[in-house]
Amino acid sequence: MNLRDLKYVVSVAELGHFGRAAEVCYVSQPALSGQIAKLESELM
Repeated sequence: MNLRDLKYVVSVAELGHFGRAAEVCYVSQPALSGQIAKLESELM
């Protein structure tokens, strides 16, 4: 887990949309989704 991954989660939560969150974080939507999935697996 790192701060970048937490920023991704916060962006999705605030915007309610993976595509817009990806734009705000300057990454592609698949990259954002993959990092969030990785973070989820770390937390389980």
